[in-house]
Amino acid sequence: MELYTTKKTVENEILNYVKTATDDHGNLIFKNHKFDALSYVYTIIRALAGAVYKFIDLNLVRVYKAIHPHTALEEDLADWLEAAGSSWKEATCAVHSIRIGSSAEQLFDIIIPQGLIVSTPGPDNNRIRFRITETLTLPAGIATDTRGFYTIAAKAECLHTGMIGNVVADAISIIVDGPSEIDIVYNPFETPLQSGTARETATQVRQRLQSLQYGSIAKFTPDWYESLAETHPNVARAIFKSSKQLGIPGLVKIFVQGRSGPLSETELAEVAALFDLPENHPGAASFVIVENLELIAINKIYRIRFADAYSIESQDSLDDVANQYFASLSEASTFDHNALKSLYLTRPYVVQVVCDPDSPVLITQGQVAVRGLSFQVTGEVYTP
Repeated sequence: MELYTTKKTVENEILNYVKTATDDHGNLIFKNHKFDALSYVYTIIRALAGAVYKFIDLNLVRVYKAIHPHTALEEDLADWLEAAGSSWKEATCAVHSIRIGSSAEQLFDIIIPQGLIVSTPGPDNNRIRFRITETLTLPAGIATDTRGFYTIAAKAECLHTGMIGNVVADAISIIVDGPSEIDIVYNPFETPLQSGTARETATQVRQRLQSLQYGSIAKFTPDWYESLAETHPNVARAIFKSSKQLGIPGLVKIFVQGRSGPLSETELAEVAALFDLPENHPGAASFVIVENLELIAINKIYRIRFADAYSIESQDSLDDVANQYFASLSEASTFDHNALKSLYLTRPYVVQVVCDPDSPVLITQGQVAVRGLSFQVTGEVYTP
């Protein structure tokens, strides 16, 4: 059965069956009936579809999920994570290292209060706001920084969760209602201390469940290395490379894919620190290096052509096929456009799949293919 079926999908299947049903002589049984939305026959089909979906398909899906937790729907994934000793990764706020202070030398200590708001410039409704995470003191007589200002280091946390807070260097430049003596703020680094991330997607959770193996992973195996790295809040995926694969005795490498782009140096160090804990270190001369995967964005357009308009699947269902395919790609796995085509061709009533551009994308060591911002999947009616 189709795991992500909907009432509309069932309705389309019944409609196609009724429209193509024939008698023993090959004649269409319902050729004289109308199939528009207000017809008597279509009303019966909608009622039948609702009954099949509610009393048959949903129950079958529940059984299927019980047998195959990696394909569980979102509302059940949290339970599977809990059983595996883990939890859903919620959205996080970006935290930046900033410099804040004065353009003029101060004769007295100036208090910079916790919660002071700083922001990016621009119209008020478009500013990205951050708050100072602790109370600080700008001491009198402090030396100038590298830019000639009298500043101290601070941390600023975005007021909103998600990637919106992952601003570039020098994007933070406005102080909102601060002490009059404090008039300089900037973030000197290209990457935040902690990246802001969106809530973990269902596809990412299913993929992580495959690594977790429900708590039965033996230590110091490839799956164990990957699952431990994936406990970091900004790691969406980890890939293990052994000493034999690297050709360097005593060294293993963990490639990581961030949930909001590459991990910062601070975050990479946090992941590496997980393997330095006494209970997680294999001993002897073993050494773990953690590096970012280079993400190769795939920006292709897939047109999925169905037998008729009634057969076209929902956009969520079409996107899920692509998401599952990207999740299956490992480091250095070439993006095979024909492999994804084949997955769509196994769907009910798909007649043809057209890909533009129609060519593979070579992925080399240290790289992984990901869905680009311009990657599209659309459903349409096949026309000979």
